[in-house]
Amino acid sequence: MAELEGLGLYDCVTIFCDSLNYLREEADIAKTFSRVHEHLKDGGLFLFDVHTIYKMEEIFHNNTFAVNDEEVSYIWDCFPGEEAYSVEHDLSFFVRDNDSGLYDRFDELHYQRTYPVEQYKKWLQQAGFEVSELLADLEEAPVGKETERILFVARK
Repeated sequence: MAELEGLGLYDCVTIFCDSLNYLREEADIAKTFSRVHEHLKDGGLFLFDVHTIYKMEEIFHNNTFAVNDEEVSYIWDCFPGEEAYSVEHDLSFFVRDNDSGLYDRFDELHYQRTYPVEQYKKWLQQAGFEVSELLADLEEAPVGKETERILFVARK
């Protein structure tokens, strides 16, 4: 995302599924916003979502999530990351092999980090965007204290 270049101009650019939360460095988020700005037509929209600090600290930190289904099961352990507002996800997937009926195990480690809303707004403004709207949890609802995900709508 931070290295996006040469793809033309668009009316709208989206980055969803908390993808920005996977960028480890603040500078990479600022660069991503600048790169997106370069690829938008005048008046174009930039839509993206991020996890909130509330979700990182109250939902993820030190919690385990699990699903046990016929085809795929997983165990998802969450631990506080080293940086403020960050989390490490230790995931183990068990995927059924249709031929043998046995389950194959796949392990993944994910890192995510978020920032205060005002910091995202600052980076957007520095890149040349105007923040049009913030929506809570991908619905047409205002952002509140227990919002888990924020959708940003910014205009070039």
